[in-house]
Amino acid sequence: MRSAYALLLAANLVYATSYVVTRVVLGDLPPAFLALVRLVVGAAILVPIARVLEPPVETSNKWGAPIWPPTPPERSAASRQSRGAPRRRDSFTDPARSDVWRIAWMGVVGFAGAFALSHWGLARSTATNAALLIIVEPLSIMALSPLLLGERLRRREVAGGALALLGAVLVVLNGVPGLTLALAPHWRGDLLLVLAGLAYGAYTLIGRAVLARHSPLVVTARSIVWGAVVMVPLAVAEWLGGARPMLSPGAVMGALYLAVVITAFGYLLWNWVLARVSAPQVAIFVTVQPIGGAVLGVVLLGEPLTVFTVAGAVLIVLGLWLTVTGRN
Repeated sequence: MRSAYALLLAANLVYATSYVVTRVVLGDLPPAFLALVRLVVGAAILVPIARVLEPPVETSNKWGAPIWPPTPPERSAASRQSRGAPRRRDSFTDPARSDVWRIAWMGVVGFAGAFALSHWGLARSTATNAALLIIVEPLSIMALSPLLLGERLRRREVAGGALALLGAVLVVLNGVPGLTLALAPHWRGDLLLVLAGLAYGAYTLIGRAVLARHSPLVVTARSIVWGAVVMVPLAVAEWLGGARPMLSPGAVMGALYLAVVITAFGYLLWNWVLARVSAPQVAIFVTVQPIGGAVLGVVLLGEPLTVFTVAGAVLIVLGLWLTVTGRN
């Protein structure tokens, strides 16, 4: 478990760099085009690995009941010979039928939807705001879990959620009306970033049950393929609208970093941890992203760090801590 926590902390520190990198790359690459590149490259990496490293294994008995952990191939073969009964086998090419559409929705919402919304939002907002507003992701997990997972919110969780939402309002409005020079200077981009956070949260909510029956590598590889398929028409529409990429060395390097480190292996690591650590515990570590991303935005991009941004960040982290620790 300690190794999972260490990997989760390291992963969120790396995720925090994605906001600054994306903001810079969007100066040369259109949002939908960048999202498509990330997904295509990510799929090109994970799909071959999944085909090689994920041999078929038993995931259900002859009555269709799931088996977890799956039976290794050598044991499943001996089992079939001794009992003489066929078994359903799970692999990259043939997951359990009941999960095919769940994995597809993970790709549609958590990859294509989240990437498109976050890129459009970053193009209209700041890397600092994007890093802070990612807090919507764990909050959405806590808010939607009663409906989708049958989990009840407790008083401390409700109080923490309200506190974090207040912090998000301070970030979006850049303060209190009447006390700031501009009211909601990036409200369009911030709204898109909030929707992106909801999409990222939906990816986790949909994937929790799937990851109990399939390996993280299979789930990540298949869902990223679905995301790439859905992104194609959005990228085509963007191209027809006149948006053209400028392939500068910096843009290529940034896009590859986002595709390989953040999209392919970042999501793979996220799903690996999610299969071993509870969602509330995972949510705690997401608080690393707002602080790291905001600091990088200020230091590397020269984005303003106002007192309202700092206050919002404090409220967000405190509120999320109250929310996720409310289950203990």
